[in-house]
Amino acid sequence: MTQHPGYAFVPFPDSVRRIRRNEAVWHRRYENTYAGFLHITLRTEQPVHVGTGRVVLSENRLIRHSAQVLGRPGIPGSTMKGVLRSRYEAITKSCAPSPPQRQRPMPSNSGPKRAAHLSRKALDLAVFRGSCSPNSACPACALLGVMSLRSRVTVRDFVAGPKSSFVIAQLHEQFEPRLHHVGKRRSLGQSDDKLHIEVTSLHGRKFAVGMGPVGDGARPQSVEAIPPETTLSGILSVFNVTDAELGGLLSALGRGPDRTARSALKVGAGKGRRFGRVRVTGVTCELRNYRGERVNDTLEIEQRWHDAFASSPDRFEDGEGALHMLHPGEC
Repeated sequence: MTQHPGYAFVPFPDSVRRIRRNEAVWHRRYENTYAGFLHITLRTEQPVHVGTGRVVLSENRLIRHSAQVLGRPGIPGSTMKGVLRSRYEAITKSCAPSPPQRQRPMPSNSGPKRAAHLSRKALDLAVFRGSCSPNSACPACALLGVMSLRSRVTVRDFVAGPKSSFVIAQLHEQFEPRLHHVGKRRSLGQSDDKLHIEVTSLHGRKFAVGMGPVGDGARPQSVEAIPPETTLSGILSVFNVTDAELGGLLSALGRGPDRTARSALKVGAGKGRRFGRVRVTGVTCELRNYRGERVNDTLEIEQRWHDAFASSPDRFEDGEGALHMLHPGEC
């Protein structure tokens, strides 16, 4: 796993497993699949700020609003689904969206502005080739949706308890990532007061970690934040999901089969500023199999899902191992 101040990279798989997946439909049930709900409990370990784009003036300072659910601190389901998808992609042989090939010139603390672009070699990776469709989908697109293929996982809003409240925290402004930080690079020389850089290879999928450097001119902002040690509850609705897919979902949630395979998640803004770390503390299932029979919520069934994912050809073992190492200690 490659790491830089403020972020780390999970390697890309050498191949994408695109196949026809009969269970990826909504008009009928398939054998050996489940439908129902996973009830998830999260606990915050750092302040969590999910911005709404709104600010309010209070005591002569601007405070950025954070998302609320039912009038309480919460995390929107769309935010959690984005986190879940990025992590599920990292642990499976799934595709990736093509990155921007060029970036406008960016200021640098150490010299002239830098203008970076990706080489053809950097873009010549299996994860960027081809596209997924209903008849040929990678693991993430088949489960979590792609154009013309409905997601079989719906993530509902996560909400804190009725007595919870926000705290006001300080979060420095953040700026877009520098393209020349995402892979190996070489200098092409300087012209027009710019240093031209070519990125020759990419490190992998990017995740925010640790305490990154604060950029020049980055001002501290007052934000509403869910305080540490807050419990939030939410639901994942699933349909036609297999044992292996359920095992993959648990792994993506940081809920591996043992302590060495368990990890925190990062949610919201400031993930590289010691904001956003949460941990899944509980999972209970309310599922029925394809015959409509209730599935008993036991440790044995959860272990079966873990075992199915561990032996699945969709699993990307190196990605899963790197992902679970991302957020130790005070990251």
